[in-house]
Amino acid sequence: MHADAADTSPAPSRGEATRARLLDAGRTVFARRGYRATRVGDIVAEAGTSQGTFYLYFESKDAIFLELLEDLLGHVRSTIVGIDPGVGMEEPLRVVVAGILRTLVQNRPLTRILFREAIGLHAAV
Repeated sequence: MHADAADTSPAPSRGEATRARLLDAGRTVFARRGYRATRVGDIVAEAGTSQGTFYLYFESKDAIFLELLEDLLGHVRSTIVGIDPGVGMEEPLRVVVAGILRTLVQNRPLTRILFREAIGLHAAV
């Protein structure tokens, strides 16, 4: 894009920016400390905001954690395409698996959370 070209995408609202900052902070803190050791206070400290602000956007630590996992799983789902068994399955499966692995590597903090923390937590997770 040229330096003088106008960006026509709307700027995120202050609330959207705060919510995104909390999600980024949650991703960072959960990846560093793990689900069980992370407190809402850790997330808001990382985000540079207050616990009151956190609760405007998320009901609980579980809620932000589940949203982060859903985000990762959404990225993984987007790499999966239908396979036509009549065409042969080896190459399409290779492409799907490679896409999933690439997505997991590109999202290391969330992948770490998923594999290290999500298994064995309560039913919602």
